[in-house]
Amino acid sequence: MSTGLLSGLLSVQPNDPAGSGMQVVMIDRKNIIINPDNRKIYRIGDVSRLKEDIKTNGIRQPLEVVELDGGNYKLIGGERRLTACEELAKEGDTRFETLPCVILKLKYDDDEKIALITANATARDLTDGERLAQYETLKEILTRRKSLGGLSGKVRDELCRILGLSTGAAARLNAISENCGDDTKRELQAGEITLMGAYRRAQEIIAERMARQESTKAPKSDKPVYEKPVVFECKPESSVTVPKQEQEYPEWVIESAKEVCELDWVKSARSFTAEALVTAKGDVCGRSLQKGFVDFNNSKIRFWWSGHGDYCFTWAKFVNFCVEKGFAEKPIKSHGLPEKPTESSGKDTLRKLAEKELSQKALWTFDRNLFIYQLDFYKHSLPGGAELYRMEDRQKDEHTRYAIILQDYEFFTSGWETYEEAVESLVRYLNLK
Repeated sequence: MSTGLLSGLLSVQPNDPAGSGMQVVMIDRKNIIINPDNRKIYRIGDVSRLKEDIKTNGIRQPLEVVELDGGNYKLIGGERRLTACEELAKEGDTRFETLPCVILKLKYDDDEKIALITANATARDLTDGERLAQYETLKEILTRRKSLGGLSGKVRDELCRILGLSTGAAARLNAISENCGDDTKRELQAGEITLMGAYRRAQEIIAERMARQESTKAPKSDKPVYEKPVVFECKPESSVTVPKQEQEYPEWVIESAKEVCELDWVKSARSFTAEALVTAKGDVCGRSLQKGFVDFNNSKIRFWWSGHGDYCFTWAKFVNFCVEKGFAEKPIKSHGLPEKPTESSGKDTLRKLAEKELSQKALWTFDRNLFIYQLDFYKHSLPGGAELYRMEDRQKDEHTRYAIILQDYEFFTSGWETYEEAVESLVRYLNLK
């Protein structure tokens, strides 16, 4: 077990009063009790190769256990090794009646599960189903510990650190966990689908949810809207208060905006303005956050969290929002010469190419429809392997949306976009290729 992974998070101490390192003790195999939590996350599988290795070389790594009453011990890490030794004993090998173990001292109730996951995450090859199960179990524990003040860092960062995941891999597991149903998870556990297959289903569910949101939005009325006049009492001019009409955002959106302000590329921008942030953003198109996800394009920034909502800002509105909340300093207006445009000379060419890709003359093929929502989907391939999708609402002729889906089934666009937004996203995509 890698104790470095548990530093600062798990109160695990080897049973070593002298403090000279892990103390290995020999424990009667019959006194080691199987941990029921292990079977909820991991499968034992075939241990024949492990059994032959132990038969030849002995147990190379001690088991991890916690002490129980009555001289018994609960197994934390090493059930496959224990199973192999039990099979050897049944075959008449008497060398493994006692097994080398490290006794762990656990401070919190959920330390046992964290130790169990850590021992398995770093000591064996896992199936896709096991990866998802341990991710969900560990996320639940860390989220609870965070809410109780027992975790100073971010849950996502601790998940990646303990499980050895990249942020992209963690985002894929999170998408499956939050969007796929029990049937998909059972198929994943049984090995009937791969992790990427489950992730593709999650992306389809997200896309359908966004399509439903788009289709249920109230159509814009052609009739002019007249605001109800505000009537003030006759008071001295200095005492008249004009009510503000500001949109209220949930706390998770505010926290997410602050988290974006702390990103390296935001801090490296020449100033905290919409233009400077778009320039500094470069090819960055999104990432996972402590609470949900954020997507970027050259015109908007969008925060979304499954089950909590979807909030979109223009870059100018985002700048004002962050300044008002105190996350960034108000940009200083420059009175010098205007900056020279930074657009490349080939951008007009790319824009024409993007408009051509979006036109009806492009080689669109029918993909599928959502009959209940009266939505039709079409697609065609882009250079680099991505797919350009077009979503048409049969009930609203002008309600067409576009999306660029990458080969790993992630959105390149900021979800489903309007024609103008899709043109800008396509220009950015084609410029990368």
